[in-house]
Amino acid sequence: MSVSTKTGTFPILKKAGFLNLLRIWISIAAFTSLSFAGPEEIEKILQQPENKIDVGEACLVLSKDAYPDIDIKQCLFVFDNMTKGVEEIIAYSKDKMSLPDKRIGAMNTFLFRPGPWNAIGRGKNMVFKYDDEHVDKLLPQSFFLPYMLFEHKGTCATMPTLWYILADRLKWPVNAVRGPMHVWVRYRGIKEGNIETTSNCGYIPDSQYCKDFRIGKKAVQNGIYLAPLTRKNFISTLLVNNAYYSTNVLRDTGRAIRYLKIAVKYDAKNMEALSGLGILIKDNSLIRKALSLGLTDHKYSDEFYEKRKKQLDNEKEQP
Repeated sequence: MSVSTKTGTFPILKKAGFLNLLRIWISIAAFTSLSFAGPEEIEKILQQPENKIDVGEACLVLSKDAYPDIDIKQCLFVFDNMTKGVEEIIAYSKDKMSLPDKRIGAMNTFLFRPGPWNAIGRGKNMVFKYDDEHVDKLLPQSFFLPYMLFEHKGTCATMPTLWYILADRLKWPVNAVRGPMHVWVRYRGIKEGNIETTSNCGYIPDSQYCKDFRIGKKAVQNGIYLAPLTRKNFISTLLVNNAYYSTNVLRDTGRAIRYLKIAVKYDAKNMEALSGLGILIKDNSLIRKALSLGLTDHKYSDEFYEKRKKQLDNEKEQP
């Protein structure tokens, strides 16, 4: 018996207990004392050299706006155990495929396919799915990683983030990639390297992303979208979510402005941050600059909605 993946199959492991370490997830809720994140805290992380930045830690610090009592050390321990689980799947695999394909298949299996590798006891598995229940109006807290860990439901912000965090900890040649208010993962050096975690981790070419998100040539040429992001660029991209949360949930516009200023400081091509900053400080020149460089509204194409409907219909038909 085998489990289907994007790039092949992996045998279901008989050694069902080898990943019981994942039960540690249950204890993540043993929170520490209340401690909100702040723009200054995340800037300290961004001031570090690129190769010294722990993306997982940075994302957890960002999540403290919505989850001020999250235990960061415990979550980092969970991330490390998850990477061990992915490595175990790779080691047990007998499939004859390239190393990149084997890695991608193992990650997808670990995160999105139920099996002994993600068992948490009592016949349950830690399997992540897109939060279709709130697809029309995403919950503000769902933009942050703890929501995905606790609810097992992800968004276009958190699903690629978790994939990227684990791959980065494994030192794989991966980058996050940005579209209009959307993120995916790219495995460098292979032809079909774009990994769309919100759609069964299937490969999507750059040309299709341009169609789905109505991305113009100017935005691509200027490196606004589709370009591989550094760790600092990626964190800067996520800061837009913190600015949104600060404004709409915390009702703290000053905090949002500080987040956006940091985002632009560490990523001059983050046009969502630049335009958002222009709106909050009422500086139309920033908005015009963002538009001139290729800022694109977050609007899917009709083709995208048709494909998404078919995908959801197929999932409903499956037992």
